[in-house]
Amino acid sequence: MAVVVRIVEWALLLTGVLCFVALGLIIWEGGRWTGIVSVGNPRPRLIFGPLCLAGWHILRTARSGRPRRWRVCFGQLALLAYELRPNLRMNFGVCRFRTNRLGMRDSQEYEPGRTPGTVRILGLGDSGMFGWAVHQDSDYMSVLESNLNRRAFGVRYEVLNAAVPGYNTSQEVEALRYRGLAFHPDTVVLGWCSNDMDLPFFLWRHREIRGEGLFYLDRFLFAREEFRRATRPDVRHAGDVDAAQIDPRVLAGAGIGGVRRAFRDLAALARREGFNVLVFGPMSGEVAGLCRETGLAFFNTRSVPPPKHPGLRLHGIHPDSGGHAVLAGYLEEALESRGWLRPSNKSEGGANWER
Repeated sequence: MAVVVRIVEWALLLTGVLCFVALGLIIWEGGRWTGIVSVGNPRPRLIFGPLCLAGWHILRTARSGRPRRWRVCFGQLALLAYELRPNLRMNFGVCRFRTNRLGMRDSQEYEPGRTPGTVRILGLGDSGMFGWAVHQDSDYMSVLESNLNRRAFGVRYEVLNAAVPGYNTSQEVEALRYRGLAFHPDTVVLGWCSNDMDLPFFLWRHREIRGEGLFYLDRFLFAREEFRRATRPDVRHAGDVDAAQIDPRVLAGAGIGGVRRAFRDLAALARREGFNVLVFGPMSGEVAGLCRETGLAFFNTRSVPPPKHPGLRLHGIHPDSGGHAVLAGYLEEALESRGWLRPSNKSEGGANWER
């Protein structure tokens, strides 16, 4: 399936480029193709317009697997910078994509209050856990929820996917503190990815307002909403933001030191709030060592013998749908082995469980 998706994306991209190449050739050869582009001939309007629209639309569709600022909104905290927009219903590359009213990529709606006899698992991660380029409900957290609820144990499982593409570990822990704790999870799964030591994908860029004093004074006095829009930071790709404009706390959240602090904060939150934590994903020895150092349980997917199917992308940044299905099985096994799938279990231990 992943190969088909990739072929379709490249085919769309090539088709869009060819539309613009054809348009350019028509314009370039206009002096010779007088039958097509002559002033008195109405056909140019019938050719140029559709070519431009087709090329623009096809290129947009082919590249829609890339993160776009209109899929995100400002985060309420400077350390988060951005969040997924709630109630999205749209195409994401060749896949359908939706968020619930809480801004999670989840087809279910959840309330902070708990129902007796339920087990609630909260996932924090980036684009890997989010389910980049896979269909709705095919990410490994959604597959895990489906698998668990097929059990005949009389237990209802709620698996919330709060992953946001581009987040690093420090942001994920901050998102837990800011919003995730309100859902009183039994277990928090922190999805690990090889780029989690990097800066976030998007950052705030503060606007430059010097030299616009009278304009901003007029807006401040007579058009307050326009003033807020004009002075509010905008969300930009991290590479487009000068390091001098980045919040020092955001810079401190990157690198091995930032991950160590985030792990320590997560362990402290778990002890205070009484939930279990599992760091889950393909880890280096350094990251596994940080888990041991901070007392966090972990499951290193690289330690499991690879499945027989050679085409599965399990350990990349963006697994395919088959990889997500396998990861859901690994995660279920990891939670089951620790006894974290029972409603009344609030294990204080488990940190010595590793793989």
